[in-house]
Amino acid sequence: MNNLPLTQISENVMVVSPHHKASDAGLEILKQGGNALEATIAVASSLAVHYPHMTGIGGDAFWLVYDPKEGVSFIESAGYSGFEVNTEKYKGLENIPFRGRLAANTAAGAVSAWHLAFEKSKNEWKGKLKPSQLVQEAVFSSLNGITVTKSLEQTLEEKKEELSVDKEFAQIYYSNAKTPKSGETLIQEKLGNTLKRLGENGFDDFYRGEVAKDIADDFSKKEGLLNIKDLQEHKASWQTPLKMKTSKANLYNASAPTQGVASLMILGLFDRWCEKLPKKDSSNHIHLLVEATKIAFRHRDKMDTSASAQELQKWLEPEYLDKLSLEIDLEKAIPWGENAQAGDTTWFAVSDSEGRVVSAIQSIYHEFGSGFTLPKTGIVWQNRGCSFSLEPSHIQALKPRKKPFHTLNPAVENGLNCQFETV
Repeated sequence: MNNLPLTQISENVMVVSPHHKASDAGLEILKQGGNALEATIAVASSLAVHYPHMTGIGGDAFWLVYDPKEGVSFIESAGYSGFEVNTEKYKGLENIPFRGRLAANTAAGAVSAWHLAFEKSKNEWKGKLKPSQLVQEAVFSSLNGITVTKSLEQTLEEKKEELSVDKEFAQIYYSNAKTPKSGETLIQEKLGNTLKRLGENGFDDFYRGEVAKDIADDFSKKEGLLNIKDLQEHKASWQTPLKMKTSKANLYNASAPTQGVASLMILGLFDRWCEKLPKKDSSNHIHLLVEATKIAFRHRDKMDTSASAQELQKWLEPEYLDKLSLEIDLEKAIPWGENAQAGDTTWFAVSDSEGRVVSAIQSIYHEFGSGFTLPKTGIVWQNRGCSFSLEPSHIQALKPRKKPFHTLNPAVENGLNCQFETV
């Protein structure tokens, strides 16, 4: 019995993610004495390997961080369009394509969120773990192979015609020109080596180190739109989150360039009808949610992605929401002619034994993003920039050094009864 390994136990913690391997990776960090920030990096890196059709290190991320002593803060790590990206690059096109080099027009910010979180963990939360420990599971699984899930198989099969056009993508995900089947093993060796280098050199290497040089070189060789300056000038930042008080709780969400303000507006408008509502899931209940969404999206669609939290907070003031709620009529629907955009993402959260919580979203936008795959690093780049408009007068008009609109938005609820939970 004395020769058995000591079981590590971490009490009062939680990890939630869309893949069990990523959740296990985060839980393992907590068992080793890591904190919520460290565990979230482990989850994020693991998802980039096990859930590559929905997220990756070639995408963006937004984190809400709750500390019982500090309250809620917000990591904004969306990438700008390149310094040399402009409408001339799309001459003859009506819209920015969803796939290929023209879709890969914004810097990838996800790893910069890891870097910022790691710095806070080390300097303020007394984190002791090394970056290499945080990405250990991701490195191991990418080099030794992941088990292909049904959703990964279906995505690769459904999108094969458009994704297999990229030679580097096809080499990784369509070996021998075949779609990997559920239950088979998929190796992502180049991605694993990149994650290993980030673990050894630090996450900022993605932007200002050897990995950055390889990324820039790959973009150049594949006639992409980004360069080393676009990487070097990118940095994640700590921002003020949006906040709204309802009858049940204090709600927080990310500010621009995300649609976090719209998510809060929907809940705020819905909250004003709570006492008048019939039973849950009735036709009126659903109608109210739809009408609240229309009003919120009407505001969202005129939001400038450079808007400050202070500007957007005005839409969440009680008096303003009171006024907007009067537009809702349970007997008629507000006209709506907008088309929904496609997109996929991953949300995950970690709570540690100190009561600190991270709610995070990390995405490459459409399934496998642009499909534009870098030969040296194995990174599949996001296509978030296809949400820009080529119409000069549009509020989301494409310009150099501009952040695209993001549907991504993490959320946090701080209950009025002081019980904290993520949404």
